[in-house]
Amino acid sequence: MQCLRISLSDRSKSFLFSFFKATHQQTMEVLMSRIIVIVSILFLTLQGVHAQDQTKRIEGFLALSGHTILNEMEPSPPGTAGYIGAQLIYNLTATQAIGVRYGAAAYEITSSLGSTETYMGDIFATYRYSWRAGKPTRIYIEAGLGASDPIPLYDTGTKFAFTAALGVKRFIGERFSLGLESRGVSFTQKESLLSTQNVTAAINEFSLVLGYLF
Repeated sequence: MQCLRISLSDRSKSFLFSFFKATHQQTMEVLMSRIIVIVSILFLTLQGVHAQDQTKRIEGFLALSGHTILNEMEPSPPGTAGYIGAQLIYNLTATQAIGVRYGAAAYEITSSLGSTETYMGDIFATYRYSWRAGKPTRIYIEAGLGASDPIPLYDTGTKFAFTAALGVKRFIGERFSLGLESRGVSFTQKESLLSTQNVTAAINEFSLVLGYLF
């Protein structure tokens, strides 16, 4: 009886050990398989995706350019000035983004009273659409509505304005980009301070644009 009891005890321990071992092994197999699946999904999802390809990101841009007034007025307004602009855009998708842009141009105007420096500022809410998503070089178009200062010495106040741009940028590494952009700004203002006739002012900016992705 004692031998039988020992035999049954050993057999039960062996059974429990083998059951625990099998259960533990199955658990580890399931766990490892799930880990492999998760890692595979992440690998396939993120493979080749750099910082510039991830949406819901903010980009900051600094534009340096000439600011050229295209319309004809008498006497002719100053033609070209240095321009600096800053822009923040929020990437909604890989191809679409919204943003806010602010820029200013400094003019030196000479009159009978002497020389004076004056500034033209503008601010816009913008929408941007890009092509070649996932590529280092992107092409984009942009449109925006906002406000602009009128041409100095010809009108005062703030004018409702429209802007449109065509540009190309190339990412340098994960976060920096360098691009060229042609932008137009249009608004209506008085022909002169003494006139009541309105004319359309057209401004062109050809910019070197430096960008950074946050």
